[in-house]
Amino acid sequence: MIRGAIGLDDVVRLRYATNVGRIRAALPQFLLQAVEGFEPERRDRALSQVSPQTLDAIRSKLPIGWLEMTLHMEFVGHLARAVGPEEYVSLWTASGRNFMERPIVGGLVGMAKRLFFTEPREAVRYLPRMYSVGVEGLGEVTVEDNGEHMFVVKLRGFPASRWDFDNYVLGLAGATQGACAVMFPAWPLDIGFDPPDHDHGAVDYRLTLRPERSDDS
Repeated sequence: MIRGAIGLDDVVRLRYATNVGRIRAALPQFLLQAVEGFEPERRDRALSQVSPQTLDAIRSKLPIGWLEMTLHMEFVGHLARAVGPEEYVSLWTASGRNFMERPIVGGLVGMAKRLFFTEPREAVRYLPRMYSVGVEGLGEVTVEDNGEHMFVVKLRGFPASRWDFDNYVLGLAGATQGACAVMFPAWPLDIGFDPPDHDHGAVDYRLTLRPERSDDS
């Protein structure tokens, strides 16, 4: 073996270690709007530990603009602890769905449906492009077929040494569920994931599409 040789995973990690991670502001804005609709006690419990400067930054950004990942993770870290994992994923599902229905992103999805995919399995293969629309500097997503209606969506190169990877994995699961509900609403989706690899910022999501049922079935 050549001394100093590096593999593909090392290249991905190096690439994203030097980038500033950021996320489309619309995503945390949708989360924040949902939290602000909570009962006052629950709302205050979720937001009381988030700095006013971070909340102001989230509110002030244009939805299609970028929010620094450090600010985003401060917000969602406190949110996840306040509401618990199940509700946290549900909030992200709604945020992902709302993001996909925004005029600009929705226009891209509509065009993609007309040009690139006519059935859900083709839509799933579009997820890497949608990931690159929603975030930057947070790793790369690929999709592999794992059966007629099953897929493995792989995230590689997330900078797990900088931010809470377990939190991110949960949020991405929910956002993916929401995005898929927009891309193929008639096909329910089950999503799970393998234990995250924190050393490499890697996780495999397992997606299973449940085929449409006819009215006669």
